[in-house]
Amino acid sequence: MPNPLLKRVLHEHNPVVDDDRVTFLWRGKRPAQLMGDWNNWDVPSALTLTQVEPDLWMHTLTLPRDTYMEYTYVRNGKRLLDPLNPRTTPNGVGDTNNFFYMPEAAPTPLAYPRRGVPRGQRSKRWCWSRCVRLPASGRATSAQFAACAAFATPVR
Repeated sequence: MPNPLLKRVLHEHNPVVDDDRVTFLWRGKRPAQLMGDWNNWDVPSALTLTQVEPDLWMHTLTLPRDTYMEYTYVRNGKRLLDPLNPRTTPNGVGDTNNFFYMPEAAPTPLAYPRRGVPRGQRSKRWCWSRCVRLPASGRATSAQFAACAAFATPVR
């Protein structure tokens, strides 16, 4: 008989949300690790999943009920989309994340076009920052990119 959580995931998609708890499932011989907004996308502090039965791994988090959350799995430093969650979104720095909403969360109305509001323009700006240090690869994580966008001074 299949695991009851796995049955729910196959019907509702991953992760399983119950009140303020969210449970992620991973199927496979080896576990992936889990990272997302809750750990600032830090690979070394990615969460380790626990084996609950052969080829099935899980981890449960408690989150505020109005949370919108993005996440991804990682194995050997490589990002892996959740094969049990079809909901994906570009993360703004060249990768794709999975996402979910907690029970009281809703999409922001700021993301929808409105009549009478002119379309904006996207531009690229370089900035200098003392608060953000890039890894040796020179590629910023989404958290570093956001810190740079929020706190840095534009270079003219």
